[in-house]
Amino acid sequence: MSLVMLTNYKLSQLFYFFIVYSFIGWCIETVYAYLNKGAFVNRGFLYGPFLPIYGFGALIMIILLEQLGKNIPLLFISAVLLLSTFEYVTGYIFKNYFGRVLWDYSNKPLNINGHVWIGASLLWGFLGSFILVKVHPFIENLYYMIPSHVKPLAAGLALTYLVLDFTAASVASLGLNDRIIQAFQAARESCAVADRFEKAAVALSLGTRNVLKNIKTRWLP
Repeated sequence: MSLVMLTNYKLSQLFYFFIVYSFIGWCIETVYAYLNKGAFVNRGFLYGPFLPIYGFGALIMIILLEQLGKNIPLLFISAVLLLSTFEYVTGYIFKNYFGRVLWDYSNKPLNINGHVWIGASLLWGFLGSFILVKVHPFIENLYYMIPSHVKPLAAGLALTYLVLDFTAASVASLGLNDRIIQAFQAARESCAVADRFEKAAVALSLGTRNVLKNIKTRWLP
């Protein structure tokens, strides 16, 4: 089933929503971390000011739940279930495949493997419902205010930046930096060994040639 069958939005619009909500999520988490710890903390996986989990969470809400309209009770329950499932899957993937624990509810009551907590789930339900009913219409109107000739350029720059940022963050998280450095060092050491062998071979060849020359001069007519 394609996105076209699930929503009336174009892919370009969905990408715009993803960028905007990823940035909003980063702002929310940054402010929360600052109020909680009194210092700036980058709560995301990326280096830049984007939290894709908020962007994807918003897209899930927009694509699957916007059709519920303003049926707040149903919207709230659906948001709790969908976003909690998404949060669990995301937390599991980052912990087990990237070695990063982006959040940990292990010390909270009614949590599931530290990835999901009932308090956070209820908060996501409220936040998701509020975004769909109050925030998203405003964000959508902003999209239509952007000049049409600016949208492709902005989308291209944003996509390029996200790809580069995700690549750099993935390399760092998987420890590939050290592996790359070790590979270069091994290659350099191999080249040094090869260079020594080459010099030894040349010296041996020259020495052998001199010995043969001396033998020929002294012993052969």
